[in-house]
Amino acid sequence: MAAIDRSKLDNFISVALGLKFCVSGLQNFILDTMETTHQNILQQIPVGFCNINCSRKYGNGFSQWCIICGSWKDELNKLCRYKKQRDKINWKEIDTIDFPHSTPDSYEAISKVFVRDVHQFKQGIYQDLGAIISLFMNMKTFSFDNQILVDIQRHRNDSFAHNYRVSLDETEKKLCLNSFIRILKVPNIFCKESAKVAVSLLEELVLSEGIPTGLLQHQDALDTLILIRDSFEQLSPYTDLQIVAFSFAIDTFKDRINNIILKTTIKPKRVTKNLVSLKTRNVLKCLSLPLLSIYIIISFISLKKMDSSNEGCYSMRFLEHWKSDLDFDLYVETLNNESFIERRWLRDIVDKQLLEANGVLLTANMGYGKSSIISNIVCADRSSVCKDLQTRKYNEMDA
Repeated sequence: MAAIDRSKLDNFISVALGLKFCVSGLQNFILDTMETTHQNILQQIPVGFCNINCSRKYGNGFSQWCIICGSWKDELNKLCRYKKQRDKINWKEIDTIDFPHSTPDSYEAISKVFVRDVHQFKQGIYQDLGAIISLFMNMKTFSFDNQILVDIQRHRNDSFAHNYRVSLDETEKKLCLNSFIRILKVPNIFCKESAKVAVSLLEELVLSEGIPTGLLQHQDALDTLILIRDSFEQLSPYTDLQIVAFSFAIDTFKDRINNIILKTTIKPKRVTKNLVSLKTRNVLKCLSLPLLSIYIIISFISLKKMDSSNEGCYSMRFLEHWKSDLDFDLYVETLNNESFIERRWLRDIVDKQLLEANGVLLTANMGYGKSSIISNIVCADRSSVCKDLQTRKYNEMDA
């Protein structure tokens, strides 16, 4: 079997990155839409919560469900576009106990009602484009040109999910990436900031030969490369031809990804030529101490005059630094610059909890935004929804 063409392998990797960018770009739209749907249902059903998780305990034995879970089921059935999907719902895979709560976990639990074969999506249905397309197709709340969804589903499967050759022609790559751009440019989606950023990244992938180095500076891109490298062996080719192609490609694929990650994470050493004469260097040495003294004095005066309301990130450094070289300030600033999803709902929850307790522990799977919300608070500017939370909480700690 012939060796895998490097450019075709990079096209395959570009589509993998494009999938991640597309999913990230849809997040604001999905969460905002599901939040609105959740609030509408709350107004139609009895107020209350379930304590036994009826769906998990009783499955499709609906006569044993409590009135709260039963009411939620009835309202969600009305939003199911196809009777065939409604009849196939496996309620034991869904947590109705989460339905009444106004949180992302609740919205995702509701969304599972409309996703086929929901057990396949281990990392959450909002993190898999196949699950998202299933949600869009089966839930009446979402109204799209069906051809857009069909095209995305076909390109995702042919170019990535079922592509055991891990190779793509340039034309195939562009068709797939353009299908992602097409859905993100739907007006109701493109008005969201996350969609605009994702479209910009996808358009760069379309126009580039190979993998643009600049895109790999995004943490989402590196996380995606690591994820597909580590999960690639879990793919299950069906035919003998697919098995042979897959076995041949896997080592080359993993080696290429490792090389990309290595080049991205290792900074090249800077080589400088000795262009300054010996006499000039001696003069600079004599001036260095006085100049350093002046700089320290000016910096001290500036710090004394600094207003605590100035823009910029508050310090995350500890006094002892745990005797570590880790720079949390740099990490937080970098993360804040890379974050393009503003989690307004989470800000409100954190603010409310801090009124009742001295701290909040955020727990979630990788990629849900735990570090991002912290960076949004620490680095909030005057226009940010987190500015009031930042100012109030840091003032309390100073007091």
